[in-house]
Amino acid sequence: MGIRSWRWVLEGDWTSLELHREVKSQDGTWHDTRRYYRADLDKHFRVGTTHFYYDGPNGCVLLGFLQLSWSGDNCKKCYGE
Repeated sequence: MGIRSWRWVLEGDWTSLELHREVKSQDGTWHDTRRYYRADLDKHFRVGTTHFYYDGPNGCVLLGFLQLSWSGDNCKKCYGE
């Protein structure tokens, strides 16, 4: 897929806000790159950090009812570097 340009897209609703990256291919269609930053309100009160692998490495900071999460590349924990 030849990438022509990229953009950040902000989406949200009443419990979450997400900023994710998209790239534009040569045919003019936009595709999600699975790179994101996200804030969510949750009904559970938790404090700490967590790490998981879903569609790539993802991290999360839990600050009471607020959860801040992100995706990333080159994670030493996921890829054993």
